[in-house]
Amino acid sequence: MAVQVVIDIGAHILAAEGETGIEDYAEVIGRLGKKGIIPKGFSDSIKGMAGFRNILVHEYADVDIEKVYEVLQTRLSDFRKYVKYISKYASRA
Repeated sequence: MAVQVVIDIGAHILAAEGETGIEDYAEVIGRLGKKGIIPKGFSDSIKGMAGFRNILVHEYADVDIEKVYEVLQTRLSDFRKYVKYISKYASRA
């Protein structure tokens, strides 16, 4: 799942940066923004991915298919942006 990959990559980067005490997936994305690894505004806009991931994984019986369709139609570019920001970070590191 693409959302899980976003979170896993972020968690690895934060661990390499010495960040500890991360309590949940949304915090991974939030800290990436706070540290300037991805832009803060972008971090704020994608933080909901973590909750969406949890619903898809743990509450799949209650998933709103129309919401999933909407996300697929309107937010896929967020993954491309994330890759761009992480690539930029990696080239500096």
